[in-house]
Amino acid sequence: LRSNWKESEGSTGLGAIRADTARAAWKNLDEAVYESLPEDNTELLRKLAYDDEFNINTIAAVLVMEAQHARNNGELSDAETMKDFTQEDWKQVLRAYNAGWTKDDENPGWYTGGYRYADYTAEYMPYLKYFLER
Repeated sequence: LRSNWKESEGSTGLGAIRADTARAAWKNLDEAVYESLPEDNTELLRKLAYDDEFNINTIAAVLVMEAQHARNNGELSDAETMKDFTQEDWKQVLRAYNAGWTKDDENPGWYTGGYRYADYTAEYMPYLKYFLER
């Protein structure tokens, strides 16, 4: 693994997650998981790279964190649960996941870059919703 990962600069695994993002997501979602994370960023990134189940769960934790952030910023519809998100809600959350948030005065709370990839990813959401409703 690259040495700069120790400084949280790299991302890895199925969700291309950074160590600091994984830590923030788990701290937000499940304190017990957060406390069990390796202290060393290289080890955490190694876990993300080689433990697919942990990586997928961490993707979900990050999406929950980003959805909460978007809701707090007034960026989402009034959907009660993630299962009820509109296509636009998912685009907002996925854009944040892919690019992070900006403090743009003209568009407070809106994200930078990552639109195209996030919008492609959002196209899967109606299919996922079908399975969530079963």
